[in-house]
Amino acid sequence: MTDQQLSAQKYLGRLHRLEELLASNLDELEKLGEISTSISSPKWTETKVMGTHTNEPRFASVLVRITDLEKEVEADIAKMIDLRAEIRDIINRMPNVKAILVLKYRYIEFLKWEEIAQRMNLPLNQIHNIHRNALLRVGSMMEGKAA
Repeated sequence: MTDQQLSAQKYLGRLHRLEELLASNLDELEKLGEISTSISSPKWTETKVMGTHTNEPRFASVLVRITDLEKEVEADIAKMIDLRAEIRDIINRMPNVKAILVLKYRYIEFLKWEEIAQRMNLPLNQIHNIHRNALLRVGSMMEGKAA
């Protein structure tokens, strides 16, 4: 694979990585939500011999983390929407329908090569050839943008 194709592949693959990050953050939010509802209430009668006493419940720090993570998730969703539109725009500029479909199936729907070949009713080696040629075109589009 050429540097141009690798660069194009990395560029198109950003959406999948961002979606993985978002899924991870959503999983963490769910776990924090479970933790926040399972933390026992503070023991107001308990006195500490040393240290500072706070009236802040123990679950307050979890709630702060949940709020921060929710903001992060919202930002990731906004980035993902923008990136998806950008990648879709580049893919839609391909010269033929087969190239468009291969790139959409791979970089927007995240299908495996075998699934793409099955959907398109083409041999796997032809799917790879279409993909390589499409990456060359995406790479040249990216170089044209940078120039």
